[in-house]
Amino acid sequence: MPIWAVKCTAGREILLADKIEVRAKKMGLEIYAVFVPSNIKGFVFVEAETYDDVLRSVYGDRNFKGMIKEPIPIEEMRGLLGVKEIELEVNPGDIVELISGPFKGEQARVVRVDRGKKEVTIELLDAAIPVQITVKMDNITVLKRRGE
Repeated sequence: MPIWAVKCTAGREILLADKIEVRAKKMGLEIYAVFVPSNIKGFVFVEAETYDDVLRSVYGDRNFKGMIKEPIPIEEMRGLLGVKEIELEVNPGDIVELISGPFKGEQARVVRVDRGKKEVTIELLDAAIPVQITVKMDNITVLKRRGE
């Protein structure tokens, strides 16, 4: 499905996106998605069948400043929309808190780190019997570094 770039007044992207959505429904235009990336100012991206459908949805709006006549290839959009993963810095001996799952809110000590699988093996601090469990790194937050 083609993605079209609509130029608009900077700071008015969400307002224009909302208007495009309303007009598309009202006019029966073949517009499937409207999105505003937070890292790009002055543009609204519209997934639609044709250039004309997008133009009809924005024409006459005071925040509309123009359109790029060729659709944006999806490969170029991936760079704009891709989520960059942040590597959590965690080491054996660190004290962490579980932020999701059945042990949410529990504190634990890191025993092992498997960066390839993005997993950590932890030992719950408040358990009567030392229990080691393995969880994904995105399920923990570091409270205290070893040696602090």
